[in-house]
Order: sequence, then C-alpha cells, then structure tokens
Amino acid sequence: MARSRLDEIDRMIGANIRQRRILGGLTQAALAGFIGVSLLQLQRYEDGADGISARKLCMIARLFGLPMDAFFVELDT
Repeated sequence: MARSRLDEIDRMIGANIRQRRILGGLTQAALAGFIGVSLLQLQRYEDGADGISARKLCMIARLFGLPMDAFFVELDT
C-alpha cells in the first residue's frame, strides 16, 4: 500500500480518536495515561503523524465501549 494512503488512514484514525476523546470528556493527558503513552505521543496519534498500534487502539475502543472498526470511518468535516 502506498505511503500516502497509509498516512490518510493514520489521520482518519487519529481524528476519530480525538473526536471520541472529546465526546467522552477526557483530556489528552488522561487518555495518554490510560493507554500508557506520553502526552506528546497521543498528540502525534491524534494528528496522524504516527500510526497507533492495534493494542493501544483496542484499549481506547474498550474505554469508550466501541468496536475497533469505529475508528476506521471518515469524519464529516
């Protein structure tokens, strides 16, 4: 798969993480602590600068009571 397509997927997943975190009333620091990463790393996930591991994404999905595929949908902008 082309790198640009992978970057798009990372951005989509990151945007969905951010949206769910905000809707859930969590700060970036709180979510970062929950999944065991630094605040900077969570920001990089949310910005799509870094891809998130399946394990970390699963932890977030469980926290919000969502299936993992909920993070693979395009957001309306």
